[in-house]
Formats: sequence, structure tokens, C-alpha cells
Amino acid sequence: MTPPRARKLSSARPSRPASPAPAARPAQTTPPDDKARYLFRSGADEPFARTRGRRDFYLLSDGSLWAHESHDWLLAAGSGSVLAHRTGRSYYSVSGGECLFSERPWRTH
Repeated sequence: MTPPRARKLSSARPSRPASPAPAARPAQTTPPDDKARYLFRSGADEPFARTRGRRDFYLLSDGSLWAHESHDWLLAAGSGSVLAHRTGRSYYSVSGGECLFSERPWRTH
């Protein structure tokens, strides 16, 4: 059995310069659409996350995936840790039972 041939350096294509990192999106100041659902931290007047569907919540600050909802459980996107349990339009702490987040329309004044 012969080992695979090594590539000749002279035939290698020149590498392209790295693309610049995409600029961070500014914080959302107006709702992008009326079909989105917004999450507010308990006692807050401004939303911090949104979803257009039923499952994935994205942060308004940078558009990154924050959490996933499954069978009324809110799970952290990165680790899968349980963040809260949904009852109606509110999400409650699993350990203490206090209201952590609420879902409501984003009303701009």
C-alpha cells in the first residue's frame, strides 16, 4: 500500500485574504414586523428577544440565537439548559417559580 501523494506547494492556489467580520447589527429600535412575538424581562419596558415562528428566539441586540422553545420549556440555545417554563404568555423560573419573562406585542409610542 502506498501513502497518498503530497500536494506540491507550487501547484497550490494562492489563498484569498480573509473577509472582514460582519458588522454587529445595531439594537432594534422598531419592530421589524407585526407577526413577531417579543420577550420582555420581568419589569422591563423594552423587549430583548423575538421570534417570528414558534420555536427560536433571537436577541434584538445582535440577532444571535438565544433560546429555543420546546413543549413550553425555554431552553438555552448554546447549552440546552432549561431557562424557564411557559404558562400562558409568561415564563417562570423552574427553581423558584418567579416570573422571568413575558411575551407581549412591542408597542412603540
